[in-house]
Amino acid sequence: MTRRMDLREKFWSKVDKNGPVVVESLGPCWKWNAARSKQGYGHLVTSQYDHIKREQLAHRVSWIIHYGSIPDRLNVLHRCDNPECTNPSHLFVGTKADNSRDAVSKGRTARGKRNARGLFEKEQVIAMRNARNEGLTYRQIAERFNTKLNTVDSIVNRRNYKYVE
Repeated sequence: MTRRMDLREKFWSKVDKNGPVVVESLGPCWKWNAARSKQGYGHLVTSQYDHIKREQLAHRVSWIIHYGSIPDRLNVLHRCDNPECTNPSHLFVGTKADNSRDAVSKGRTARGKRNARGLFEKEQVIAMRNARNEGLTYRQIAERFNTKLNTVDSIVNRRNYKYVE
């Protein structure tokens, strides 16, 4: 009969504390050197009962080992934005909304035409707003940019493309 590794042993056997420095002020990431998801997040089997494997994300396991349980409905997020990092000082807990705000503040979200739903580049949005300020009607602007009236309305009134000044 083989001895089962406990969770800490299993975790530490797959971590390299000399990972890359992604954010200078944070120091090195602790690189996960085992299985990873398509998005790059490390994962490991945390228990095996009756041939059922339970997998957990490596950065969540790191949080649990270093800080204890993760509060209900919260996620473990990365300050370094490095999905393979398990360094607890690079991690913080937050909601999905916190994660979205963090992504926007760091420029990690697709904007303009890089966004699958984005129709216009920043310059076009500015041109639409300037055209309205110069007295063009929504209809004239919509025709000029080959779009719908409600799209122009949302852009001009800053309900869409809020990030464009």
